[in-house]
Amino acid sequence: MRMFKQAKKHNLTITGLIINKALGKKYELSIQDIEQATNLPVIGVLPHDDRILQSIALSTPLVDFKPNSKIAHSFKAIAATLVGQDYTEKENFLDKIKSFFKKSDVRKDKVNRLLINKEQTEKEEK
Repeated sequence: MRMFKQAKKHNLTITGLIINKALGKKYELSIQDIEQATNLPVIGVLPHDDRILQSIALSTPLVDFKPNSKIAHSFKAIAATLVGQDYTEKENFLDKIKSFFKKSDVRKDKVNRLLINKEQTEKEEK
């Protein structure tokens, strides 16, 4: 909530929220709950990953240290959204097999990133 106060104090616009250290557990607040409480879109979810500590210890950015990890893809997708670019995660073989057996479930943060990119494109065209 401090973020809201600081943004308001400095007349800054908040594009969206990033959920950090998400575990994906049922007891965690859902993206929809967070959006409803804050009236802001969630543009990314960063999963909890101990490899961040390893990358810090090695003074290597995580996206270089473990470029194919879920959290690296999450960072890349959020960064692309913030600069107005599209990002498509390349699925590895295991992910393709998992998605075959998993019901289709598009995460809300991915939809929000697409909407933000669309709004940015429309502003640039004007």
